[in-house]
Amino acid sequence: MRNPFTVILVILLIISFTYSIFVLHIDSEDNNALIIKNDRQTVVAKDSNSERSSKIPPAYIPKPQLKPSINKQPKAVTEEQGLPIAIRLMGINAQEQKGLFESGGQLDEYIVGDSMFGYDIEFNALDKETATLSYQNKSFILTLNGDNLLIEEDQQSYEELLAMSPSEIGTRPKIVEHFVTLTETPYIADGMIVSPGINPELFKQAGLQPDDVLQTINGLSVTVEEDFKKIQRMMRNSNTLVLVVQRRGRQLTLYLDIPGEELSISL
Repeated sequence: MRNPFTVILVILLIISFTYSIFVLHIDSEDNNALIIKNDRQTVVAKDSNSERSSKIPPAYIPKPQLKPSINKQPKAVTEEQGLPIAIRLMGINAQEQKGLFESGGQLDEYIVGDSMFGYDIEFNALDKETATLSYQNKSFILTLNGDNLLIEEDQQSYEELLAMSPSEIGTRPKIVEHFVTLTETPYIADGMIVSPGINPELFKQAGLQPDDVLQTINGLSVTVEEDFKKIQRMMRNSNTLVLVVQRRGRQLTLYLDIPGEELSISL
């Protein structure tokens, strides 16, 4: 019968040998994995430096597409588009560099270089179809709206208009004197005393009374020479005259509606 201690020793030797073989096998697999991993890194590194990689292409990040810069030209302004008020171009006289403009029902005539409608809107240029304005360093182009109400033709002289009779004037005054006579006074710096003009019916129609002090017509002063010249120019094409007067210490706004030439009625 075998010694039991010998059997135990043999068993322990078998277990130890088996364990050693197992550990060596695992180490071998780890080393192979490391080699494979290093080989892959080498391949990736080589491919990343290659101009044309067929295995692992580098990440592609598209560059943003920049839209070409376009210098926008000013659009025609027939409604409020960046201006403090809406303005329309109603008439052109390119020969005299005059334009007829409408804003809020008010029709005014301006010459190139004028400021318009009481704002810092400058009338810069005029051609046969458009007018160029500027406001706060921005340019605006207005195109003629409909028929040209400022027809370029020989018009009656001031003397001829002044010689018209009340019946010839009818309801269409073409100069200030047709509806009101203005008298200067040293006691009034910003206005003139009024009395009926060549056609007294227009004076009444405007709601004026003798001794009223007229200050402005369509926002233009009657005591400033340049403004008064503008008033006389725009009178021929105005549809409404807005009159600011002082009456016994009170300021009033009066209106004189003027029909078109085709609606003018002789009295």
